[in-house]
Amino acid sequence: MKLGQHGQFLVNYVFAYVNGKMERWDFDLNYSGYVIEHFPEFQEETPRLAARFANTIDRTYSYGAALSDDSFRESIAYALDEFCGVIKPPDIW
Repeated sequence: MKLGQHGQFLVNYVFAYVNGKMERWDFDLNYSGYVIEHFPEFQEETPRLAARFANTIDRTYSYGAALSDDSFRESIAYALDEFCGVIKPPDIW
């Protein structure tokens, strides 16, 4: 399955943060606005990938407020890898 324009925008934004092209402050400043702007169209383009984005990257973002900057970046990087299928979520059951 291929990302559409809006999904690609969101993933590229997260990828830029993970690769150190912006600080957490800059990432936080725009992330929610970009999700509000692009996520509805992302859901129309590729509903399954949009749900995967919400269950990996966006969920990690939501729970990351209390983390240090470095831990937050690592958590987002892990979620991005999981979204892209680089790693699988742990099967602990």
